[in-house]
Amino acid sequence: MKIDAVAKVKRSRISGKVQAISAKAELHRIIICSALSGGVCDISYVGTLSDDVLATIRCAVAGGAGVDVREALGGGIISVKPGFGSAEYPHFDCAESGSTLRFMLPVAAAMGFPRGARFAGRGRLPQRPIAELMRPLAEHGASFSADRLPFTLTGRISGGEFSLPGNVSSQYVTGLLLALPLVGGGDVIVTTPLGSAPYVDITRAVMARFGANVGVKNSSGSAEGGGGMAFSVPSDARYTSPGAIRAGGDWSAAAFFLATGALAGEVTVTGLDMTSPQGDRAIIELLRRFGADISVDNEGGRVTARKASLRGCEIDADDIPDLVPVLAAVAAAATGVTVIRGVERLRHKESDRVSAVVDMIRSLGGDASDVDGTITIRGGDIKGGFVNSRGDHRIAMAATVAGVVARSEVTISDAMCVAKSHPGFYDDFALVGGIVDVIPVR
Repeated sequence: MKIDAVAKVKRSRISGKVQAISAKAELHRIIICSALSGGVCDISYVGTLSDDVLATIRCAVAGGAGVDVREALGGGIISVKPGFGSAEYPHFDCAESGSTLRFMLPVAAAMGFPRGARFAGRGRLPQRPIAELMRPLAEHGASFSADRLPFTLTGRISGGEFSLPGNVSSQYVTGLLLALPLVGGGDVIVTTPLGSAPYVDITRAVMARFGANVGVKNSSGSAEGGGGMAFSVPSDARYTSPGAIRAGGDWSAAAFFLATGALAGEVTVTGLDMTSPQGDRAIIELLRRFGADISVDNEGGRVTARKASLRGCEIDADDIPDLVPVLAAVAAAATGVTVIRGVERLRHKESDRVSAVVDMIRSLGGDASDVDGTITIRGGDIKGGFVNSRGDHRIAMAATVAGVVARSEVTISDAMCVAKSHPGFYDDFALVGGIVDVIPVR
């Protein structure tokens, strides 16, 4: 029988320091590149491995790679031995991880397992979009037993030119780029403006650390641009293990603690890279736009957020979808109106995250609405109440942040869904002074 929990959060005075966990987005990519490289790679990480990262590790092992996780105080090492592709008929259980599915599918198609490969998932993953990735794979030689999970993949793709839209998921582009060094290179043509573009920059940065450089045809040299842009992997690209590698700090996770400091005291997050390609580094400027007092130590990798008088602002979330829930929590406490545009793709996350965010604010006594891909929040007061997290880790964490300034207790359902990205979230929240009681229920 599944045992979950509710979290009860009380108004808190926040003060403290927390170390950033290793970036989930980087760990997915590093593990896959390590499994495809020609030598052992030791991956250092901070924190506890999330459910999503564990799903990618299991899939790497299923495909034939060797993985040994050695935990230590505050982190550990993931030792990956190459060999992905040696299995005959692997079963890839992607759990609830969209990244794992969308990255592993093209990689498996590039390997061409002798008897095919079985893909499965749980939760909302079978309903999350995948068709626009399956289509170009099928055009290059892959076959699928069904158009959604679970299905069996057979065949092996060839290199060349892959064309797909960029407004559904940047993970499609990443998956194809990860696969192209295995099939003699090729181009990925993005036919519409690319949403969540910084995530492709993360992919390019990780691949470069493994010796596989990705070119991009636009003037800025980054993944930001409109339809018709192309990413190019040369025919001689190969993955080479660096021997040892460290994942950077997770800006997405850090955002929740910086927002907590901006609302209710002072929080310093350490272990952050100010030059990281992670788009959620934008949390610094976004909190400043709300009026928060933010200081940055570039050399020391530290960011401090202090309580200030917050006011509503306008936000374009197209490149920072994972920040929307926590920004909404800040907006609910800020004076005036906050408008968050570019959120329509959030309907296909672990929940319909647009309606989940609006419901979260309303459940806490706030005023929120969504129309045509825009969330509008009229802030100024958070009363408290019950929030249905819908099993979405970012909703649960955002509601926890809101709880530090709520007038009465905030209760959050399915509280342990935070393990999808940050298993130690509530411990870190308590470390900076947050008052939270996590109560197991059946």
